[in-house]
Amino acid sequence: MNHKELKETIIQLIDNIVSRIEQLNNYTSEQEVEIKERFIFLIEDLDILIKGVEHFDPEQNNGELFYILNRLVEILENNEFYLLQDVLSQELSPILLHWRGIIDNE
Repeated sequence: MNHKELKETIIQLIDNIVSRIEQLNNYTSEQEVEIKERFIFLIEDLDILIKGVEHFDPEQNNGELFYILNRLVEILENNEFYLLQDVLSQELSPILLHWRGIIDNE
């Protein structure tokens, strides 16, 4: 995969993840199983995304992202779904959109 293709793939992945975050925000606590399943897929895609972003920005500090991911896992373990939606939309999405801007301007 060349540089341009990788860039386009990463941007598509970011857009897809942000869209899925918006979808997760529409779930209710009664849909616990589905929320957890979708969250697992989200984490897997974030792992792929991190590797792609590192290709464009090897100095990228992922400390804040890992902190947020740890918080999200704790929130799910405690079944605090109302917090899940807040952290996803107010903390994780802005980081992803920031990365998109960096890669898009590459």
